[in-house]
Amino acid sequence: KMKVILTPEHGLVLLSVLCSAFFLTIIGFVFGGGARKKYFSEKLMSEFIPEHKKAFGPKSMPDHQGYPDTGSGRYAKMMDYSDWYQFNEAQRTHAALLDVTFPMMVLTIISGIRFPAVASSLQFVFVAAGAIKVFFSPSAAKNPMGVARLLGFFLSTVGLLGQTYYAFKTCYQVAVVEKW
Repeated sequence: KMKVILTPEHGLVLLSVLCSAFFLTIIGFVFGGGARKKYFSEKLMSEFIPEHKKAFGPKSMPDHQGYPDTGSGRYAKMMDYSDWYQFNEAQRTHAALLDVTFPMMVLTIISGIRFPAVASSLQFVFVAAGAIKVFFSPSAAKNPMGVARLLGFFLSTVGLLGQTYYAFKTCYQVAVVEKW
């Protein structure tokens, strides 16, 4: 029978994954929700009331935050270019984090089985990199190659590649060396 022993370092792995999930949730509210409130204004959405009522009935109203539009739909087409760009940049910021955060969390849990200190460190670097990219880099429209954006990209890549290496190393050690 296999015996699983969790150490305080394993607790750090779980904490680092929890921090990543919390960070991603906050970004969703700040960037996604904040941008919706800002760019899908009451004035913009009021332009769709007659069309919406015609399609869905006299008591129906369009969503006040522009749903189901994700930035390229009917509502967003009524925004001026600058608002449309900034809204889509906020959407993409959140989506870019979604693209990599879940795989990173899985890799962290796997590599944390054998290398908990390394796994949690790499996950915390990844979260810090995301924070740098999101909170300290200016708009891509104004500064696409800004230092903060590049530093965040470099650190997140180091975290992701390092975590991938240790996840594979963990799988190899468990499957081949220890023959579980």
